[in-house]
Amino acid sequence: LANQYENHPAAAQAWYLLATYYNVKANEYKPYGDSAERFTRIKAKEICEKVLKQKVQSEGWVNCYNLLNSITQVRFSFNIEKVNIPVQPFRALVNYYNMSTIYFRIIHPTETLKKEIENKSGDEYWKLITAAIPLRSWEQLLPDTKELQEHKAEIKVDGLPAGEYMLVAANDKDFKDKNTIVGARGFYVSNISYVNSGEDHFVLNRDNGKPLAKASVQVWEQRYDYKAYKNTLEKGKLYQTDEHGLFKKEKIKDDNNRYRNESYKLEVSYNGEKLFINDFLND
Repeated sequence: LANQYENHPAAAQAWYLLATYYNVKANEYKPYGDSAERFTRIKAKEICEKVLKQKVQSEGWVNCYNLLNSITQVRFSFNIEKVNIPVQPFRALVNYYNMSTIYFRIIHPTETLKKEIENKSGDEYWKLITAAIPLRSWEQLLPDTKELQEHKAEIKVDGLPAGEYMLVAANDKDFKDKNTIVGARGFYVSNISYVNSGEDHFVLNRDNGKPLAKASVQVWEQRYDYKAYKNTLEKGKLYQTDEHGLFKKEKIKDDNNRYRNESYKLEVSYNGEKLFINDFLND
């Protein structure tokens, strides 16, 4: 039908269905496997562009318009390790589609900023994040394959001193355009690490795994505030690790003299450095 009535408005829906078929087939492309469908999405794009040249806005025309917008949109996501070693460069893994440059900023989330964004979402949240003065900013070119497929790339991030940071990325240099896509990931830079098995907790050097003796460990316990109707953090017991980097966290009993399961965080200090990850552990 599409070929027999090529330029007729009624055939636009047939063209749309054909474009949809190619768009779905393109998902079969495997960068390190079957690459037969690598350029198939380009066919879908060309069909939609051809239909949109028609003057009559039929159902097929509208469907092609929406499909083309989906095909040509820009999108990306990225991930980094939760904690990285001080001074040493580390990597961010970027998934990207239909873009050739990504822009990065590193900001320091001050206590003021963290409090401001705590209950914010949407535009209010991103305005606060993008308004923060960056410690560092740069742009990174991405391999532009021009075949409308999603790809991955590892990006080098230069080393940082110990501390808490946020990596912010966008597809626009100024981070301000209303159509700009922005993403952010919080992370830490520290020589400190810890592992636990039950009440046994070991504090270790993140780089070489050696125990950190005489490290100070403040436990913060999660409690539910029935008056405020929300969870709060309460300061628990303070520990110090032994020569093996070990401390044993005491189990707490409830009013019925039973050990209670609780969620808690660890604030570890060692040799002038502090690591306080915003992740809960559980008894």
